[in-house]
This record gives sequence, C-alpha cells and structure tokens, in this order.
Amino acid sequence: FVPFTPQFAPSTPAMNITHEGEESYDNMWQKSRSIWKYIAANYLEQFDWFLLGGDDMFYIVENLRAYLDSREISQLRHTSSGLYLGRIFQPPGQVVFNSGGAGYLLDSKALAVLRDNIDTPKCYPHQHGFWEDVNTAHCLKSSPEAIVPYDTRDPLERERFHPFTPGQHLTYRIPPNPDWYPKYNPHLKIGYDCCSDESISFHYVPAALLYQLHDFLYHCPAK
Repeated sequence: FVPFTPQFAPSTPAMNITHEGEESYDNMWQKSRSIWKYIAANYLEQFDWFLLGGDDMFYIVENLRAYLDSREISQLRHTSSGLYLGRIFQPPGQVVFNSGGAGYLLDSKALAVLRDNIDTPKCYPHQHGFWEDVNTAHCLKSSPEAIVPYDTRDPLERERFHPFTPGQHLTYRIPPNPDWYPKYNPHLKIGYDCCSDESISFHYVPAALLYQLHDFLYHCPAK
C-alpha cells in the first residue's frame, strides 16, 4: 500500500510526487501518470499485481486475493502479454476501459508495457483531464502488445468491481430514458444480481460507511 500526495505532509505516511499541471481532479491523468511511473520505477520487480484506487474505496481483500489466485487468472498470467482487470465500461463508439472509480489492476507485464509507452505521443503525455482511466486503456491498447480490459464477471455474469456503493447498486433501476450507466454497461444486471458474491470493490464510500461495511463483514455474527 503506497499513498501519494502532491504536498509534503510529515504527519501523513504518503509519498510526495509531483506532476505536470495544477493539483485538481480535472488533472487526474497527469497525477496518475506520475503515480504509475513511480510505481514502475520502484516496485515493478517486487510484486505481481498493482492496484490503483482512491481513498473512497472499499475493498474486500480476501475476494481480491482469491480471484487473483484463481486458476482462470493464474493461467492467463502465463499466456497473456499483460492483464488489465477491473470494471469494464463500454461507451458507445468510444474507447473500452476499466472504470477508475471501481479501481483497476495491472499485472507486472501490463505495468511494464504502460511504463514503456506512457511518455510516447500516442499516450497523450501532456494532456490535462480527469479521464485517466480512459487514457490508461488507450495507452495499453495502442502499445505493440495491444492489451485490453479482461472480463472480470463471475460465472453468473455478475460484476466483481463496482463504481458505486453496495446500496446504490442494489436499488438502481434503469430509467425509461436510460442515463449513461446502462449505456456504458450493455450487460448490466440489476437488483440482487447486480453484484457477485465474490465482489472486490465499491466506490464513493463515505468514511462512516467504510467502518460499517468493515464491521458487517468481519464482526457481525449473523450476516
């Protein structure tokens, strides 16, 4: 676990890194570029997997470990040129990408590919924008290895990575005039089928709910 900050804060155990442009959400691509370059330079040879996510994420680490250790993923690691895992978004006619909000993973092969291409013109090294997840996908796909998002749904085609909180996914219904969400998720399941029993991540989780979810998973005797 390596937290990052653009400002030096002695009381916070975070790495101080700089990036091109201003410090804002609308410059997320430059922030993520700096993070990935730092991770590749310092940790590439030490770990098999690398996960990028925000501080409003809730991860079920046991499910993450089980999924990465599964026969499916283990076999793919040996045969692919790099794995890029997360929640696939498919905006019509645009780049298919893994949602940054839901968190995404690169294996060491994919991180090496990103490192080798991220400063090339095809990967928009000086572009400023919030769409870091789209640009990461574009950079990986534009590389000679042509890495694309892998389908991480479970055998019942339920999602493992989630861009919203558990309650929001459970209660969401597709409106008569569909919003962006079903358009980005053409195989969207609703209700109790929204989320896999092997779910890994949830997003936009406020601090109080982080504690509640943790207590429910690990301290509630009757779930």
